[in-house]
Amino acid sequence: PSCLAEFCYLIGPGEGGCDIQVGDQLVLDGVRCPITAIGETALESFRQLGHLTVRFDGADLAAQPGTMHVRQPAIPPLSAGTDVRFLRVR
Repeated sequence: PSCLAEFCYLIGPGEGGCDIQVGDQLVLDGVRCPITAIGETALESFRQLGHLTVRFDGADLAAQPGTMHVRQPAIPPLSAGTDVRFLRVR
């Protein structure tokens, strides 16, 4: 919704599945952010709606069911053209 535009970064559809797990990394323009927690509905919302809420606080437990938490002291700058990826670290 347009009322959330100032808080949202829109990305296009990706390739492959959506089997993201705690311990994987969210990579924003090469800045690796380890995933520390994933809410119970976060991945389903991401698969179905393309929506994912990310908190950069390193929490071990998800604050909300639709939230993913990553360990990163500051939110990397985001702009049109930012490369957004998930990286399996195993």
